[in-house]
Formats: sequence, structure tokens, C-alpha cells
Amino acid sequence: MLKPLVLHLSGVQDTAPALTVPSGFACEKRPGRREYLRVCLSPDDAGRPVAVLASGGALSSLATSEGLVEFAEDLTAIRVGDALPYRPHAEFG
Repeated sequence: MLKPLVLHLSGVQDTAPALTVPSGFACEKRPGRREYLRVCLSPDDAGRPVAVLASGGALSSLATSEGLVEFAEDLTAIRVGDALPYRPHAEFG
């Protein structure tokens, strides 16, 4: 998580677009706050990757997740099948 902060403070623009993956879960939140959810990619019935929430508490879900999906501040709900911006942890390495 430190690398993006250092790059941002150095004035580097984000040039890599996020991947888009469908949601395999539903959740809700209040508007006005951006959240990043810890997820793993799991194949659906057709073998395509979908984002599923990583299980466990804050630290264990971070350790077992493969990346983050963005829950934008203007959204209040994510439904199964919604397209979500996904960033793999390797991108932050």
C-alpha cells in the first residue's frame, strides 16, 4: 500500500487502468465514502473469474485476498454481477 502513496506524493499519475470483474457478492453502505473491499477471484459456472469477498477479520482477509475492488463514494450497493474496478495486490508491490 505504500508504493501508490509514494508515487502519488511524487506527482506520478496513475497510468494503469483497473481491471473490471463481475461481483460474486452483494453488500451495502452509506454514500459519501469510498471503500476498498478485499477479494479473491473465483471461477463462476462458465469458468470466468468473479470477485468474492475474502473471509476472516481485517488482517486475515488481507492476507488471504488476491486484490481489492473499489466501492465508489456515490454507490450505496453492490449487487451480484455488477462490474467492479479490481486491483491485484501485485500491482502495489
